[in-house]
Amino acid sequence: MEEMVQKGKSEIEAEKTQFAEYVKFCEDTTAEKKTAIEDADERISGLTASIDKASSDVDQLTTEIAELDSIIASTSAEKANATAIRKKEAADFSAALTDYVDSITAMGKALTALKEQPKTRPQTTSLLQMSDLYRAKGNLSPSEASKYLDAFLTGHASKSESLLAETSEPEAAGYEFQSNGVISMLEKLESQFKEEKEDLKAEEQKKKNAFKSLVTGLDSENTDASKSKESKLGEKGSISEQKAKDEAELADTSATRKEDAKYKKDLEMSWGERTAEFKSRQKLRAEELEALGKAIEIISGDAVTGSAGKHLPSLLQGTAMAIVSANRSRDSRMLRTPSFRKVADFLQEKAAALHSQELAALAMRVQADPIDKVKEMIENMITRMEKDAAAEATKKAWCQEELAENKEAREAKDDEIEGLQADEAKLQSSLEQLALDLAELDKQVKDMNAAMTKATGIRQKEKEENTVAIKDAKAAQTAVAEALSVLNEFYAKAGQATAFTQVTAGPQPFEKPYTGMGAESGGVLGMIEVIQSDFARLEAETTAAEQSAAKEYESFMDDSKLDLASKEKDISHKSSRKDSETQALASVQTDLANVKKELDAVMKTYDELKPQCADASASYEERKAKRDAEIKSLEQAMDALNIAR
Repeated sequence: MEEMVQKGKSEIEAEKTQFAEYVKFCEDTTAEKKTAIEDADERISGLTASIDKASSDVDQLTTEIAELDSIIASTSAEKANATAIRKKEAADFSAALTDYVDSITAMGKALTALKEQPKTRPQTTSLLQMSDLYRAKGNLSPSEASKYLDAFLTGHASKSESLLAETSEPEAAGYEFQSNGVISMLEKLESQFKEEKEDLKAEEQKKKNAFKSLVTGLDSENTDASKSKESKLGEKGSISEQKAKDEAELADTSATRKEDAKYKKDLEMSWGERTAEFKSRQKLRAEELEALGKAIEIISGDAVTGSAGKHLPSLLQGTAMAIVSANRSRDSRMLRTPSFRKVADFLQEKAAALHSQELAALAMRVQADPIDKVKEMIENMITRMEKDAAAEATKKAWCQEELAENKEAREAKDDEIEGLQADEAKLQSSLEQLALDLAELDKQVKDMNAAMTKATGIRQKEKEENTVAIKDAKAAQTAVAEALSVLNEFYAKAGQATAFTQVTAGPQPFEKPYTGMGAESGGVLGMIEVIQSDFARLEAETTAAEQSAAKEYESFMDDSKLDLASKEKDISHKSSRKDSETQALASVQTDLANVKKELDAVMKTYDELKPQCADASASYEERKAKRDAEIKSLEQAMDALNIAR
């Protein structure tokens, strides 16, 4: 029994240590999850506010862009309408100005004609009718005046006469002609039309200025609205892009926060249950130790130990105590029966087979204690073992669940890291290739520019040399032609020379007239002609060579420019792609670092779970099998005791 007490105390301390480790794990994990949840709440709040603001900003920008579209449309429509009106006004002005100019010109001619005609000339009907109409209306328009003036000037009075009454008064004699009144009318109208013409021109200028000012204002307003719209569209795009990123991050953060909250809640619930269980176990163990202490105190007293030493010196103290206790029992006679010895032997056998100290102790109690007490002990032991089994099964299930979730998380993070590392390697490889491609393209562009510069220098020098050669060849041909002309003219003249006398007496100093070195000139003239043809050929060949070189140079430059433009475009595309992939690589590397941190956290949790779960899981089946066998043995012993009773 002393061994049982020591074992009980040892198990109490071991259980306290084990539970303290469990409490520390729960405290640390709960604190971590609490911090993570608080951080997530803060981040969620910030992201939500950012998303709400972005939504509000996007709505506001959409409204402002719509207003700007309306402004652009209205200013464009207003400008188009003003342009149409201005066009019509300009046409009306042109027509009116033409009428004024024509009328003023016609009046000038009519005045000249009237002032120069004889007074005895018959009166002109058209001008009289014009005068009558002027007096009747008090005014005439340029178009009305032009009709009568044209009729007067062309001598076709019938044109104007048909515009008035069907009959006209008979022509008056020249002395009746009141030319002074007509002239006064025409001079007055001429002065009036000139003033009106200037007023018309001034009014047209005002309209032009007003139109120009209006169009300038509308164009300025339209330009400002277009620029503002473009700016707001860019701003809207940036805000929408950031909003999408924030929404994605919010979804991830919310999901992680939900998982953390669930884990924390489950852990706290399990913690509470384990705490209650621990307190119950500790209380039960303390009560057990107290009972064992009292039992040892009683057995160690003189009433038991003294009597055993006096009456049963040949037996062990433990056996004596059991027998004394049995003698005190009302069932002492029954303990000595074969059935009870058989139960005790059965328990001893099972205790040895299962290495169970509890069954061994019970076997001794079966031989010493009253049957009712033994049965109660067996029932208590079965109940306690079943509780221990249930508690251990609960812990095993919790461990299995936590380990399974941790394994799943580790595998998921490993897969995610593997995917991100593959993306990282792919992007790095692509960026390296892009760097090589850009370096090669840059070298090719530089080489091509150098080649074009060199070709241009060569072409310029070649052109200068060819220009000089062609110029010299032409000058030489001109000079040679001139020399050839001089020689040909001389030899033609020399060929006609004759002797000055026909006297043949005496010796003759000359056999024939001197005609120059005509016979010898063929070689000189031929040589000069060859030189002339050489210079002509030089001019033709150099001209052809210059044209060919110029064509080849232009073709080379055109091809080079096309190739250069293609390479520069390729550089632009690859540079843009490089920038994009550089950003993508940075994002992947950031994600990779974050996932590695998450994996480290999962591994830390796994390391914390292993001491609690790994060893326990390894020996759980053995303990369960042993406990099941102990319970079965106790049940069989109980059945045997019931039969024996």
